[in-house]
Amino acid sequence: MPVHHPPSDDPIGPYNRLSHTQSAMLANCPRQWFHRYRQGLRGESPPILAMGRAVEAALCRTFRDSPVLVPSDAQSEWMDSPLQEFEASWAGGNLDPVQRPSRSKEGWRGPEVEPLSKAMWPLNRNELHAWASERLDIHFQRCWREAGEEWAKDSNRTGDFEEYTKTDFERARNMAFNGLNMHLDEVENCIEELDEESLAQWRSGANRPGWPAPDGFPYVWSDSHPCAKEEGRISWVEAWEIARPWFVDPDADDFSLTCIHRDNWFQGEYDLIYRWNGLRIVDIKASVGAGDRSGDYVKQMRTYAWLWWDMHENKSPDGLEIWYLGANSRKNVAVPSDEELSDIGKGLHGDWLNAQEDDAIAEDFPAEPAAYRQFSAGGVPMDEDLHPLTRCTHCDYESVCPRSGPISLPTAEGGFTAIEDIDPRLVAWGHAYRLTKELQFPFDAGIRKREFTLHIEEGQVNVVLDDAVEMPEWQEGMGLRLFNATGGSVKKGMNWMKRLKLGKDGRIQAADERREGDCLMSEIEPMEVSVVGLAFSFDHRERVRSNGSISRKWGARLVDSTGVIPVEAWDDKIHSMLLDNATNRGEVVQARDFQVMVNAGGQVVLRAKKNRSGSSRLISSS
Repeated sequence: MPVHHPPSDDPIGPYNRLSHTQSAMLANCPRQWFHRYRQGLRGESPPILAMGRAVEAALCRTFRDSPVLVPSDAQSEWMDSPLQEFEASWAGGNLDPVQRPSRSKEGWRGPEVEPLSKAMWPLNRNELHAWASERLDIHFQRCWREAGEEWAKDSNRTGDFEEYTKTDFERARNMAFNGLNMHLDEVENCIEELDEESLAQWRSGANRPGWPAPDGFPYVWSDSHPCAKEEGRISWVEAWEIARPWFVDPDADDFSLTCIHRDNWFQGEYDLIYRWNGLRIVDIKASVGAGDRSGDYVKQMRTYAWLWWDMHENKSPDGLEIWYLGANSRKNVAVPSDEELSDIGKGLHGDWLNAQEDDAIAEDFPAEPAAYRQFSAGGVPMDEDLHPLTRCTHCDYESVCPRSGPISLPTAEGGFTAIEDIDPRLVAWGHAYRLTKELQFPFDAGIRKREFTLHIEEGQVNVVLDDAVEMPEWQEGMGLRLFNATGGSVKKGMNWMKRLKLGKDGRIQAADERREGDCLMSEIEPMEVSVVGLAFSFDHRERVRSNGSISRKWGARLVDSTGVIPVEAWDDKIHSMLLDNATNRGEVVQARDFQVMVNAGGQVVLRAKKNRSGSSRLISSS
């Protein structure tokens, strides 16, 4: 079971799980983890990040092809998998839908295409290598182009992909061919070592796993493969089919085929799982392996061994391997004992608990980098580690972390508000009346939310609730106290009235009387601030609305001497905010007259406005 999806009532959600990447970062430097995962600061994305994506995708597309069904010169899309849209939800709300391979028997190419003439079937390794090499070349061209297009959408990209292609395309292509040869070693070993019973079962079409290796056939399929012989020694084309590892289908959306722990707090995604001779987990690295990260890779394999063990009734994998494609070498990682695997799980769970502290501050995650490990090509450990501060010279957060050296972050002066002082959440008390379910703006989206009227001492307020907010059993006129509400206004009929909005982090409890700290009517207002900060990272994207129209978001994270806050603008407000002036990473900017909101995830954000009172502006301070 290489894939495990969360249940519909998942209590933790996709944004709160631990991953190997997070665990490794916590070990290497807790402050680095805080900047990335608690403050949401993203590092730069150079073109080299697209290389690994292209190499792995090209290999997987080649592995999926069949030498008896796919001509060597066929277009790359020949065996693409049919997809189905999966509507994900969490905490009562819909997440972005994801595309996964279809569970239907319809649309798969394997059963539809006629087998090639047997005269074209490879009879030995050289012939199989020639067919697979041509397939890999065709796939690599496509995957390189698609990886570049995906990289170009990254709002934190840096560099020039065309220039990178000129210097590194052939190096990346050679890595992919190294991976192909490693897989052909598996195919040859399968010919030499596969037992007769396993061969006979495969030839009969029996024992297809619930999560089969992507091969162009439906998930549920019991017919014999077109190349299956009735008897005799295993052929090279049969060995290619049998030795094929499980891998993430290259047509599926990113992170749609992960293995999520049964208790929902951890997730991981395997690269390759070979199952023809026991079970071996393989991770593909488009690198030489001569750097500090090779230490993290070993930890990654041990973590994945734990995940498999804990999800399969304490049955360990039979082997762990790292394929360093840049060094053309395979590194075996010892499978931990049951006791070690149990300790790995306890350590990871401890990391997750630490990461969940709601009131954590930077000091809870100290800037204490671990020693910088040294490896030679192929991930071979060297005797001596370098000083921990060496790690700081490779860190994305040099400009905001004092451990890297003196830093100078903006401070709030002259009408600007310090980020740490921005909190729009209110506590309100009153008597509740007229519970209804009303259409929300934009009205053509068809979204309805619960609303009621709250009578407080100075007047009446409209209250709107997120679906995740639980209420006491309704009684007209009951006393309620609202926590984590944000103030605003809404037009009801011909009149404007004050509004309190409760998002996912809102709470309601029955309460008989007002108490100190409950807000006054005058405090229920849209909060607006101006902030000066360092533009650290960006989040620009497009999404399709339910009516088919496109919505655009411009987003950034601003850092001052007290904290971090996201800034965002939507659609026509982007132009009025920027006035065609680009904002760059590392630039000090003034965010003037922004509304303070709490987004769907419960995070405080600055959102650009454009109304009769004026428009928000993002202005360079330089």
